[in-house]
Amino acid sequence: MEYILASNNQGKISELKSLLNIDIKSLNDLGLDDDIEEFGLTFEQNALIKAQAIAAKFPEAIVISDDSGLEVKALDNAPGVYSKRFSGATTNVDATNNIFLLEKMTGIEERSARFRTVLCVYSEKYNLCHFFNGIVEGHISTTIEGENGFGYDPLFIYQGTSFANMSKEQKSSVSHRGNALRKLVESGVLNV
Repeated sequence: MEYILASNNQGKISELKSLLNIDIKSLNDLGLDDDIEEFGLTFEQNALIKAQAIAAKFPEAIVISDDSGLEVKALDNAPGVYSKRFSGATTNVDATNNIFLLEKMTGIEERSARFRTVLCVYSEKYNLCHFFNGIVEGHISTTIEGENGFGYDPLFIYQGTSFANMSKEQKSSVSHRGNALRKLVESGVLNV
């Protein structure tokens, strides 16, 4: 059975592969550099859009996709599904988004936030379409902290430490993506 992770994001790929005990190929492994347009209004919609796009090219495979984002309470849960596109940057996206978020949070004392992931497991052949949610609560730092991770990890503080100051293993044990993946593994959905 072939499993495909519908992503070219190296950080996501590394994190997902470390938590799943299956042989899974990324889009890079398949020679695809597709940038699938995420036009959904929810994490679930975007995850399904990505899964269906890749499943159309590889109908024999089970596709796993995700959509993740940061929800900041003081910003009415923005950036949410627009997390990657928050600043509008097309180069140096992670750093630019982090600086943009810090600017938006200037003078705001309420800094609680959460990371959300929705995983989608999809296959028409095996009649699969399942979603798994993962959340981790924390808050936004006033400064960029740490060198590890990707995205908003340098700004997201969980129990006193930024995700970017954690090892991959530490982060996976508490992260939104890790939480969603553990639900996926426990569900038995991949045992088709």
